[in-house]
Amino acid sequence: MPIPILALLTIAIGAAAAYAARYELRSSPRSVVLTRGFQAYLIFAALVLGPLSTYFYYFHGDWSLLYSIDTESIPSAVALVVIALQVAAGAGVYFLAAAALRAHRDGRALALVATGLLGAAVMYLAGRSRMVVVGTYAQYHGDFGLQPYEETSVLMGGIVMGMLLTLSTATLLGRIYWAARSTTR
Repeated sequence: MPIPILALLTIAIGAAAAYAARYELRSSPRSVVLTRGFQAYLIFAALVLGPLSTYFYYFHGDWSLLYSIDTESIPSAVALVVIALQVAAGAGVYFLAAAALRAHRDGRALALVATGLLGAAVMYLAGRSRMVVVGTYAQYHGDFGLQPYEETSVLMGGIVMGMLLTLSTATLLGRIYWAARSTTR
């Protein structure tokens, strides 16, 4: 999964996690940082979103950045900081959605979810022509030696990581929702 798309999905997941925790957020006077929903989101981000981005960057770097930047020119420390910022952006959106939910503005939180999902869909459509071929930055821009996506290990990685992301996101949202509902009864 290309990192720009994953970054937009991170935003949607952060807002969706806050929405799932809306009962806890409204019933608890604690800071958002101290809520169980936020802590669950942080664990999810650290164990799923960060490693997912890291996998695609380090094993399929140029493809994961849609051939916009030559990954050989990026120091690994900078790449790790950018991945950490992606995870932090999801946490930031969680805070924005939590503020809206505590003000009983559910529509704003859902708009953040929709914005992330719509942004990911637009990025997919815009980058589709770059995603169907796999190679290096030089190969893409020199138009030589590219392989079809279906004939590379990126396909299997995309399937496995996509399933992991989907199942873990569903588990996260369900866990937060049911935990928040049970504590407010």
